[in-house]
Amino acid sequence: MKKTKKMVIGIVAAFLIITFPLLSVGSAKEKEVLIAGIASMTGPVAEHIVCGIMAMEDAFAYINKNGGVDGVKIKFQYHDNRFKVPDSVSIYKKFVPKKPIAFALWAPSKAHEALKGFMKKDKIPGISMAMSDPQFYPPGWIFADSCGYGDQCLAFFDWFRSQWKEKRKIRIGWLCWNSPYGLSGYEEMKKYVAARGGEIVAIEYTTYAPTTVMAQLLRFKEKKVDYIWSQTYLTTTEVALKEMKQAKLDIKLVAHINHSPDTQILTSGAEVAEGYIGCQPWYSEDYDPKESLPQDFLKLMKEAGTRRGGAKVHHIVYSRGWAHAMLYREAIRLALKEVGYKGLNGEAMMKYGFLRIKNYKTPLTKMPFGLSSEDDRKLNPYVRFHQAKGGKSIPISGWVKAPWLKKEVEGK
Repeated sequence: MKKTKKMVIGIVAAFLIITFPLLSVGSAKEKEVLIAGIASMTGPVAEHIVCGIMAMEDAFAYINKNGGVDGVKIKFQYHDNRFKVPDSVSIYKKFVPKKPIAFALWAPSKAHEALKGFMKKDKIPGISMAMSDPQFYPPGWIFADSCGYGDQCLAFFDWFRSQWKEKRKIRIGWLCWNSPYGLSGYEEMKKYVAARGGEIVAIEYTTYAPTTVMAQLLRFKEKKVDYIWSQTYLTTTEVALKEMKQAKLDIKLVAHINHSPDTQILTSGAEVAEGYIGCQPWYSEDYDPKESLPQDFLKLMKEAGTRRGGAKVHHIVYSRGWAHAMLYREAIRLALKEVGYKGLNGEAMMKYGFLRIKNYKTPLTKMPFGLSSEDDRKLNPYVRFHQAKGGKSIPISGWVKAPWLKKEVEGK
């Protein structure tokens, strides 16, 4: 009998010794939150999206490896929406029962606009990488990591006008996709520039990846535009730059939204890219690498491409993905201070997280992130203009705080 008791006690003790570490791991795993992603990993803008998503994967892995956010780990899951709006809505609805605390929105503007109402109803916030103005005005549960497309267009016009020496109106050509992205801010900008010594004299449409835009460029030439605002994508920009050089068109510049003349444009050749101007709201060559950034950041970026079968990894977009991840981390940190782990949900992330981000400096950006007011959704209102000169991307302006185009025009 005594032997039996000893055997039972021994078995129980052994069981506890074996299972106690597992129970500890299990309890640790309970402190985990989900950030769900909707990303166009295939389709016309996939090269851009993949870079950002790989960066977020690396950033969350780095954060988790270093203890998470006050002990809370971040689980990042995403699905490919194939650049389609219906797929975006379907993916969103499948994620909602899993109770994500936020959505990472790396899909086209139109998809995000379709999700705006759902996110408000379900009380789940998110950060968008596509900057069409209807996502943010009127304010909802979607935040911008930079000023909207219309805001950047306004900021560039104001800067260009400050350099203007002639006594006539500035003549602008608008090259775009016939989509919410392409037309974002167009109607408001017509009114804005008309009241300030400018005029959008022509609008021309193009496809996602055209083989030529020569006809559109020649019509801009007929209208004697001073600059072309190209609200398209890199594939269009490269074609436009090459054909402008071929035809020796005397158009001073192509202003392309969101893409600085980094390697993506400069790979077309220094001569082709020469003179191209881009808006750059995120990345700065003089960023501070000290805060929460691994020393081997550039190595991680290179390895990300290898992980994706040799995919191109562009520094600016990869940096942007890291910035997004750090903004989620900061929102989680702020919310945890108020509600703790058990109270951490989408509503807490909105009220105590995103809406309270002020003067937050990510290591990859020169200017701080933060909201100017409670009805603002721009976490970063700053933009800087770069120009391709001699095969390099050169800043030609300081950091400009972009006004709200909607408010400037509509007074809201």
